[in-house]
Amino acid sequence: MMMIPANPMKPFLFYNSIHAGSWADFQHQWHHIHHTLNAKAQGVHPIIGDISAIKGKELRAQLVFFTAQLLKNIQTDHHRLACVIEYLHMASLLHDDVLDQGQMRRQRPCMHKQYGNTLAILGGDWYVAQAFSLILTLQDRSVMETVQGVMKPLVQGQMMDCSVQSHISQDDYLIMIGYKTAELFAVSAQAAAMISGASHFIIQTLMHFGYAMGMAYQLKDDGAEYAAPVESWDFGHDFFQNKCTLPWILTRQRCSVTQWNEILDIQKTVCTLNHSTDPLVTQGGRAMVDIQSSPPFSVAPCSNPSWAGAAFSPKQLDLLCRIHILFQEGVRLTNDLAQGYKNQGIKSLECHWPAESIQPLLQWGAF
Repeated sequence: MMMIPANPMKPFLFYNSIHAGSWADFQHQWHHIHHTLNAKAQGVHPIIGDISAIKGKELRAQLVFFTAQLLKNIQTDHHRLACVIEYLHMASLLHDDVLDQGQMRRQRPCMHKQYGNTLAILGGDWYVAQAFSLILTLQDRSVMETVQGVMKPLVQGQMMDCSVQSHISQDDYLIMIGYKTAELFAVSAQAAAMISGASHFIIQTLMHFGYAMGMAYQLKDDGAEYAAPVESWDFGHDFFQNKCTLPWILTRQRCSVTQWNEILDIQKTVCTLNHSTDPLVTQGGRAMVDIQSSPPFSVAPCSNPSWAGAAFSPKQLDLLCRIHILFQEGVRLTNDLAQGYKNQGIKSLECHWPAESIQPLLQWGAF
């Protein structure tokens, strides 16, 4: 049996020199921590290596770097913080995919589709454990407490998401995504500023910036589901999972009873055209989950992991184009709200720094 060192964090406990440099330099440093930790964990289970191989956008790690860069004080603890934040984000995705019974994540089948629900949940738990072990290597206790404190809203947001009904209000939805998404962005900027030795006022300013940008990011992502071409993989996951995102909420509010019933009929018809009995649609390799009034959903295994199946039939495309049209006003309003949050975040920076200083953060936020 493989023995795991009692303290795999030992190489990171005492080295705390100050760094400057590019995002590529910073990324190399925190990836080194990540790969060192995961090399020690490879014997635990193959799922650890597979999770580690998934490449994301690293937006939260980038926010740590650009915050420290703005404050002109990049410390080794920022590398550890970036690793912690990305671990917590990865754990939340693994758990979220199990709860939502998602099919694909970053162009790959979700971990629970490959290993089952139990191992996917345990994989997420492993990354939470790794994150908390690494938190203990941070030099400042107040930073430790700030970072570990983000777990409560993350879990609270996920619990809200699991109990969401189709009649959820816009205000409640914004509270939920604040917990699920924006809080981790906020802590990324807040803790990075704390490590850089910023004043309380500056720390709060950057925390609010992170929160606003996290809200904007989630809302833009929600809108993208319905703005994508209907024949693409990007269109309609939330729609066929009956997932109540803001475009769904706003469209339902604005639709007449007749229009909303038309939307529900299209859901059923597309599933029926696929001759699904669940009704779960796997047309063109796309898995579309059953149409119930509320979660949880029961999802059958993906029949085409390569996601390279045949195109939708002309009738299905016609129906999906109708959905595309009906949701566009909801998408527009969602994107307007996302831009409003983004403007709030940008304004908070513009009040305290010259334009050239905040340009890297503004480019980071151009999602």
